[in-house]
Amino acid sequence: MSIIQVNHIRSNCKSRFSALIDFSDITTTNAEERESNVLSRELAAFAVAAAAKIDDSLAAKAVVDEFHDDGIDAFFFDRTEHVAYLVQSKWVKEGAKSIDVGSIHKFLAGVNHFLEGGISKLGPKMRAKAPEIQDALDDSRQPLFC
Repeated sequence: MSIIQVNHIRSNCKSRFSALIDFSDITTTNAEERESNVLSRELAAFAVAAAAKIDDSLAAKAVVDEFHDDGIDAFFFDRTEHVAYLVQSKWVKEGAKSIDVGSIHKFLAGVNHFLEGGISKLGPKMRAKAPEIQDALDDSRQPLFC
């Protein structure tokens, strides 16, 4: 991906989501690390908004990224379409590398915990969405998990 495309995505994420997402738990004093954490959350919201075709404020509320998040950075359940969206996002300012193996393993563990109904093993922000998670898991219309 070119740096121009990366900058376009960065600008779009910032303008759409910076005022909608809670960043209060990001405690790092390193400016570059903080920016990466903020943009990862904004990118997760961007992905949910695009994939689920929902309003930015709903997508922002889907962000569950935190230090102990079990690899899941956003969760949204569309009851009408019977689709659950689980997102793992990582901001890379150069746009030139892919997700690392450790992050993939962590995300897969989180997805397994989610599908098994192991809500207590998920991060606190995901646990707060327990009713929505249970609705997705109990949906008798065979929801699609994306």
